[in-house]
Amino acid sequence: MFMLLSQGSSVREISRKTGVPQRTIRHWRSEDFRLKRKEGAGRPRRTSSRTDRSIVRTVLENPTLSLSEIAAVTGVSLSVKSVHRRLQEASLVNRRRPSILELTQHHKDARLTWAMNRCHWRSPQWKRIVWSDEASFHLKEKDDRLTVWVRSGNKVPDHLSFPKIQGGGGRLLVWGAVWRGGRSELQIQKETMNSLRYVDVLERHVCPIAFELGDPSTDWIFMDDNASCHRSAVTKEFKERAGIRTLPWPARSPDLNPIENVWSMLKRNVRRKLLPGDTIEQLRSLLQTEWGALDQTRLDRIIDSMPSRVSAVIKEKGARTKY
Repeated sequence: MFMLLSQGSSVREISRKTGVPQRTIRHWRSEDFRLKRKEGAGRPRRTSSRTDRSIVRTVLENPTLSLSEIAAVTGVSLSVKSVHRRLQEASLVNRRRPSILELTQHHKDARLTWAMNRCHWRSPQWKRIVWSDEASFHLKEKDDRLTVWVRSGNKVPDHLSFPKIQGGGGRLLVWGAVWRGGRSELQIQKETMNSLRYVDVLERHVCPIAFELGDPSTDWIFMDDNASCHRSAVTKEFKERAGIRTLPWPARSPDLNPIENVWSMLKRNVRRKLLPGDTIEQLRSLLQTEWGALDQTRLDRIIDSMPSRVSAVIKEKGARTKY
């Protein structure tokens, strides 16, 4: 109705279209109190432009501050909600501080070369890759609530990330593989993977994939990273005898392996259902249940992101990407 009034429609026409009485429409049109916001209406803004700039500058200089700490630094009596709104206006968002692996220039060059060699690959090529990896699941995961302020759309800078720490007690080591349209069984063990255990995994969990995907020497390619047990002489000999072709892999490139995102999904699902008093055996059972319950459609979408991942590596000249 207000749009019709602003367009100059007659009272009778507006009443016919909206069902509002003509007397009411005449009153609104004569008063004009709803078509225009009155000067000075609304709650006064608590901060000046100078204070707004101070808040943004404080966050850019020290992006690890909490909202209450930012409010205290500015010296103005502000609620955390007001501080949050000012940061949102400046396109600053709060992101979790990730754990990362450091990349030397050699690593970046190798990643860029790998991506350039596969930048022409499309969905049919990526569908033929079987993605595998190991992961560890702890009874007590590290605190993921530590966050940092960054510009919207930007990744967390490396110097604000946590160094990645491997190992720890109270954990289970798992191995799994995914491909478009399917996944392997989940291998769970307490011992660290070595060459003999890895060959056993390949024999019991990778070779049977041939029943679904076809001949490994021609129809699909197996991906594993550069861990010593993956590249040992014993493992290479077994792969050759089994006809398993391996995708070349650049070091320190978890962002290029879709199964890393699958592990994140699995960890979130397990963490929601793991109780404080649960044991390692209960964790083992929960892992098997949640692995089988993963939505294959979501896994397929993650694998379909490979062209975007390759493009991101090229855009970043081999540096770390958002994946």
